[in-house]
Formats: sequence, structure tokens, C-alpha cells
Amino acid sequence: MLQLLYCIAFGAVTFLALRNLINNLLTLGKAEQQRRRRRPPHPELIDEDGNLTSEPLLVIRSTNLEEARSRLDQLFQESPDVEDE
Repeated sequence: MLQLLYCIAFGAVTFLALRNLINNLLTLGKAEQQRRRRRPPHPELIDEDGNLTSEPLLVIRSTNLEEARSRLDQLFQESPDVEDE
């Protein structure tokens, strides 16, 4: 008789624990969906006035290594020298 009472009590505790686990998972899922909806846009997609832009702000063209080095050397040579006072 005591074993039957023990099994019923253990079953009730197991049922409550599983119900609590499922309830917490559902609540967490709903909270995550709400957080995703309210996520602000990336700062690079906002213009100076705070409006969302529809075009890309930076377009990167693929170049080879030698062309990139020559352009960097040209920029370095054209930059004014800053003398320390």
C-alpha cells in the first residue's frame, strides 16, 4: 500500500514539473518573438535624420591586391605631411 502511495505522489510531482517546464518554454518563446518584433534597425541603415534608408550606404568593389596597394601608396604620397611642433 505504501508503494502505491509513493508511486502516485511521485507521478503527481513529475506531472507538475513537466507542466511547469512546458509553460516556461512557451512563455520564453512568446517573449522572444515580441523582442524580435521590437528590435531596432542596424545603425548603418539609418540616415542623418533618423529615417530608414532603402539603398546601401557603402558599395564595395572587388579589386586585386596590387591595385589596392597602388591606391594606398598613392593616397599616402598625396597626403600632406604633418610636422610636430
